Amino acid sequence: MMMSLTQNVASHALICNQRLSYYCVNLILFFSTLPFVAPIPVGSDVQYTVFLLSIALFFLGLYSGVARFNRLDVFFLLVALVSFVYIDPWSDYEYQFRKRVGLLFAFLLYYVVTKHAYLLNSKYFLAGVVVNILAVLVHWLAPNFFSQVGELFVRKIKVNPSLSARGVSGFAPEPGFTAGVAVYFICLAMVFYYQGKLHLRQYQWVVVASLFIVILSSSGTGVMLLAILSVLSFLFLRIKLWIRIAVIVSVLIAISYLMTMEVLGRGGYILKHLLLEPELIFIFDASVARRIVGFVTGILALMDDPLGHGVGTFYAEGFRIVSNSFLVDVYFEAQQYAGSIWSSFAQYALELGLLFVVLLTLLYFHTVQKRYIVVVRGLSFFYLVSSFSIIFPPLWILLALTDKSSLVLMKQV
Repeated sequence: MMMSLTQNVASHALICNQRLSYYCVNLILFFSTLPFVAPIPVGSDVQYTVFLLSIALFFLGLYSGVARFNRLDVFFLLVALVSFVYIDPWSDYEYQFRKRVGLLFAFLLYYVVTKHAYLLNSKYFLAGVVVNILAVLVHWLAPNFFSQVGELFVRKIKVNPSLSARGVSGFAPEPGFTAGVAVYFICLAMVFYYQGKLHLRQYQWVVVASLFIVILSSSGTGVMLLAILSVLSFLFLRIKLWIRIAVIVSVLIAISYLMTMEVLGRGGYILKHLLLEPELIFIFDASVARRIVGFVTGILALMDDPLGHGVGTFYAEGFRIVSNSFLVDVYFEAQQYAGSIWSSFAQYALELGLLFVVLLTLLYFHTVQKRYIVVVRGLSFFYLVSSFSIIFPPLWILLALTDKSSLVLMKQV
């Protein structure tokens, strides 16, 4: 009788843990669509909601004894911990503890989603898409009202579309972040569709809704990410001929329309020059140039010191590397770009060197050969080399859901 009672208690505890895990991981999924939102925003663009849930789910797994770590998990965790103390005492560094948690938070999110991907319910994702659409619409129709309400949950809404040519941002500080999240919606819908968690109509609806958000954001970043996603999709996905023709015709119509426009938003400006004068975009557009300078600086930093310059050295060493390189000849404002973080790749490649490169290589190759995975992972890399934080949740959600471990748990391989 005692044994039976013990078994019932254990069974009840297991069910409770499973329910907690289900709601926790699906709330992570929902708030990954609102990465800049928190009940009480703190002084950073990406907020803490997703990571608090990740920490709770991580320790729930440890407490219940179900946590399992493969070699990649262990290596990722070790790199994250090393990043706290990877200091060169003879360098010009600025150590801030709060800026060192990035890789650890990234690991926690990646780990819990990888291990609980089989529990994900796409309804939470669709709910997040709806919230974003409503936010963007209200911001477009009533910008002053939305800015007052939105800043209760977002650190700072920096753009008022009624006062500038820039588009709306919804629940994000800037339109570029909103557009980046919208492109994440398309990628995540693609993942869920190919994994059998979304119907074709739902997938198509998410794509249309995401394009609508990008258009209202009028974001150059959104246009660039969509262009990259389109190229990857044309190269690797099996797309019907009529869809390819429709896309080509749409591009030709867009070119004709843009050639007649005198006043364009940021996204229209990028699209027009990307279609008509692509070589000029990569040289003369400050936003695009900043991304290119960032990526190249990361490569140059690896060549300068493969072992890394140590944490906290990004600003000083980045300025030195840019100043002594060909970048100042190509981009006359390149040295000014060294005063800000152009990309997570640049920062962590410079500070951690090959340790970070090896981690990225292992993460990106720890998957299976499927066409949609190549597209999704290819696009996710551009979050790293663009202006998104290392703790940008969509990056790690996409990597986790296309990771070999999660695919095995979901019986996708």
